[in-house]
Amino acid sequence: MSEKIEAQSKTEDHPDQTDTNQSFNDHSSDQDRDSSSLIGLEIDPEVLFEQWSREDAWVEEQVQRRERERFSIGRHPLALVAIAMVSIFLAIYTFPALDAVLHEGEYEECGNLLDRKLAQNQGGTVDAFQHQQNCHLTAMVGTPNIFAIGKQDNAKTQDEFERNRGVSYVVKLNGDQVYAILPAHPRKIEGYRLKNGSLFGLEIDERGLMIDPSIATSYRHLERELRVNLGVSPTEKLWFFDVTYSPWDHKMPLATALLTPLIALLALLALKRELARRQIEKKQSKSEQEWLEAFEMAAQDAGLETSEMPKIRQQSEQES
Repeated sequence: MSEKIEAQSKTEDHPDQTDTNQSFNDHSSDQDRDSSSLIGLEIDPEVLFEQWSREDAWVEEQVQRRERERFSIGRHPLALVAIAMVSIFLAIYTFPALDAVLHEGEYEECGNLLDRKLAQNQGGTVDAFQHQQNCHLTAMVGTPNIFAIGKQDNAKTQDEFERNRGVSYVVKLNGDQVYAILPAHPRKIEGYRLKNGSLFGLEIDERGLMIDPSIATSYRHLERELRVNLGVSPTEKLWFFDVTYSPWDHKMPLATALLTPLIALLALLALKRELARRQIEKKQSKSEQEWLEAFEMAAQDAGLETSEMPKIRQQSEQES
């Protein structure tokens, strides 16, 4: 009983000390709670760098996928340049055909073929024929030989003239080594042949295209046939006066020859822009890499555990 009274008296004698102990205990518990909350907010550097590495690898994968989808031809620029050069060459090679299309209704007066030959024999000068020259020429068929080329468009028709549509007659003109390619279906031509047995002596007054078979590859087979069958010397110049020629019959090859270099040039411009874009992205990636290395050095100076950072960086580079 006396001990309880003594303890009570001690408590009553030092009330301030009791309050101080209580407040100290409360403060300690608050510090423990704050410490535990701070510990929960701590970030492991290795986990952080590993997360960054995965994000960088994903970004790099997306960039590569976008580049493949946007400009796969960029991996083969030399092939694109070769296509452009070949296309430009073909466009230049077929330019006379384009010129013939643009000036289809314009013809030059080439005169009478026999008069041209007489003028040359007398020492006069005449304008030489030009390849793909639209020409108005008058002449006469000089031999009974006829070479039929082509195919009948409608062989079942009852009209004997329309049955020959699509077929052409190749005959030599009097006065020079010029061979006319005439349509076989007009009554003027086919009627003359049926009446006389050949086209010898037929006067022609036509507009057509002068063709040099040494340039126009599609006429070389016909040139060889004529030289072999008529005994024409290989050194003697031949010309074809094609009355049946229409530039629009070759519109698809002509359009291809003109559009292909245009498309190739546009692709080269796109390649140039793509290379410039990749260069900018490369510089940006380099800046980000420098920033990351600076951050890693700062983390090491701060004493953070970054032993796994080289492995993470190496893994990221291998994945990219």
